[in-house]
Amino acid sequence: MIHHRTPCLPSTALAGHLGRPVWLKLECAQPCGSFKLRGMAISTGFTSPHDLVVGADGTVYVADIADACVRAIRPDGALDTVAGACGEPGDLVEGSEAAEARFRAPAGVALDDAGGLWVADVELHVVVRIPGVDAQNGQ
Repeated sequence: MIHHRTPCLPSTALAGHLGRPVWLKLECAQPCGSFKLRGMAISTGFTSPHDLVVGADGTVYVADIADACVRAIRPDGALDTVAGACGEPGDLVEGSEAAEARFRAPAGVALDDAGGLWVADVELHVVVRIPGVDAQNGQ
């Protein structure tokens, strides 16, 4: 049997927001590529955080599948909605601006080198790119 050690990294953005140390267990580094986010929902106002990605400046982008939006936890601890309208699911995913995007179940997020945020919605069966979200990467 092969055992792989799962790396843990400190998250200064989440720690700043929560006021206590936070470590991210990077199960995505395992051969199966899984990821789990636990223990944040009550403390941060997330309904059902499902996936996250970290921007170049340390901003943590979190897909909240039940709240139909993507939020950012900034390095200073500020919590912002960057895509979708939290608590207001919808079908409009055509808009190129973050404020215009609507989701039903955003389950995955990724950033590209040009500062675009990619959001995968598992109910609408789409992947949408929202440009200019991560200012440290490109735009």
